[in-house]
Amino acid sequence: MKRRTGPGQLSLEMADQMAPTNPKYQGRHYRSCLAEAHTIIEAFRLRITELEDSLERLKRDCDYRLSLCVPRTVAEEARQLAAAGMRYRAAEIVEEKDGIPTALSYAIDCIPNPKPKFCTQEQLDERLAQQS
Repeated sequence: MKRRTGPGQLSLEMADQMAPTNPKYQGRHYRSCLAEAHTIIEAFRLRITELEDSLERLKRDCDYRLSLCVPRTVAEEARQLAAAGMRYRAAEIVEEKDGIPTALSYAIDCIPNPKPKFCTQEQLDERLAQQS
C-alpha cells in the first residue's frame, strides 16, 4: 500500500492510533471516523459556499460604489455648463419682451465662467477639445 503524505496523513495516523485492538470493533471505529470526516467535509463545503457568496456580495458592492464615482473633469465640465446655463437664463429674464438685450442682460452675459474647482483649466480645455 502506498503511504499517504499531506494533511490527510495526520488524520489517518490518528485513526490508526485510536483504533481498538480487537478486530471485531475496528470496523465500527473506522466507520465512525469516516462519518466524522464526512461531517467535517460538509461543514467545510458550507463554509466555502458562504465565503464565495460573501465575496460575490463584496464585488457587487465595490462595482456599485465605483459606478457612483464621477471623474473630476466630467464634474467640472458639468459645473461650467450649469454656470453658463444660469447666466443665459438670467440674461434672458431681464431682456425686454421681444428678446431685445438691455444693459443688465449684457452685463450678465459678460460675467466670466467660474474658476475650475475640481481640475485645472488645462484639463478642462483638453476634455472639451476631445469632445469636439
